[in-house]
Amino acid sequence: MEIPEQKTNPALTGPKSSIIVFSLLLVLVVGLAGFVYFKSQDVDIRSINVKDLVKRGFTSYRQEAYSQKLSEIAYDPKEWLSINTYKGQIIKATKEGLSGLDKSGAELWKIPAGAINPMIKTAGQYMLLADMGNKDFYIIEGKEIKWNKKTDGNIINIDISEGGHVSVIKEAKGYKGVVTVYNLQGNEFFSRSVAERYPVSSRVSPFGKQVTIYSMDVSGIRVNSALEFTDMLGKPLSGKYSKDDNIFPSIWYLNDSYIAAVGDSGIVCLDKNGNEKWNRDFDGMKVCSSGIVPGKYIVAAVSDNNQSPVFSGGSSEVRILNMSGQQNGTFQTEGEVRNLAVQNDTIAVNTGREVNFVNMKGKQVGKYIPRTEALKVFFLDRQEAAVLTRNSVDIVKVF
Repeated sequence: MEIPEQKTNPALTGPKSSIIVFSLLLVLVVGLAGFVYFKSQDVDIRSINVKDLVKRGFTSYRQEAYSQKLSEIAYDPKEWLSINTYKGQIIKATKEGLSGLDKSGAELWKIPAGAINPMIKTAGQYMLLADMGNKDFYIIEGKEIKWNKKTDGNIINIDISEGGHVSVIKEAKGYKGVVTVYNLQGNEFFSRSVAERYPVSSRVSPFGKQVTIYSMDVSGIRVNSALEFTDMLGKPLSGKYSKDDNIFPSIWYLNDSYIAAVGDSGIVCLDKNGNEKWNRDFDGMKVCSSGIVPGKYIVAAVSDNNQSPVFSGGSSEVRILNMSGQQNGTFQTEGEVRNLAVQNDTIAVNTGREVNFVNMKGKQVGKYIPRTEALKVFFLDRQEAAVLTRNSVDIVKVF
């Protein structure tokens, strides 16, 4: 039996065949490496968008776990003048009073604490309702008014500590402002009139051991910011921190011994006597929003200030620092961050278009895209958040 001669296809031999085999092996190796990498990052291979993968690269790819909307509460912004969360409830302020709502929007309680220009703040078990630019404020515990005051000057700024102490900046004739601090029963600790500088904000330490007063001098060519520290009777403590050409929109007590002053382009950490412990500059980036986990972390969202090519295209970065000022994690997102909310070990990052939920390592654990613009985000508890849009409050399961 004659066996026919087998002819070799010249297209499969020589240099061309070597290139084809090498290319196939390269694709196989890269694919296997990518598979192993994504499995190590707990990424579902079926959820990968190839176009997005090529654009962002293997190392920057992250799986986006979308958060679930549990309910939607419609509201009229002309009636709901201020909104916050407190003890797992939605809090709304109107001209007639303050109400607590459950997650479906049903009213649980209401108190007659009306305000023309209401602002709601919460700290621990306490809630503060202030009529900004006017004279009334109320301290609420649970669903009852614990005490209230009518100040002798219009309220410029006001704060409540976790211990229930209240510090007020108010107007006064002949002075740049007056700083008044009240105890838990509403009795005045001290009141100080300030003539040389404009008092901007004041805050009592968590356990009521001291007061930080932030003021500004705008009389010269350069703006000067100063942080002064007093005891609970208003007596100045040793030390004072002063800095030119900088403002501090947020002052945070990390604990009773350390303060984080968040500036327009950086963070400085001070001890209770005003001594600088560390300083982190964000290289010309502007700070959009900040928050803390007391005793653990400081969180700041920074964005392009038209000075750095790193954040071109309107990107922002959330930087998570530990108590020593070292970076614990970062998270990048498109668009400028509107506001942050921090609850235990989770950060809510609102850009208006979307709300990302991130842990303290900078890893995304959830994402919510509202139907309309997100104005602000609040936590109800560790696993649920309230996203305030232009016409609704969306209750979202974080993860």
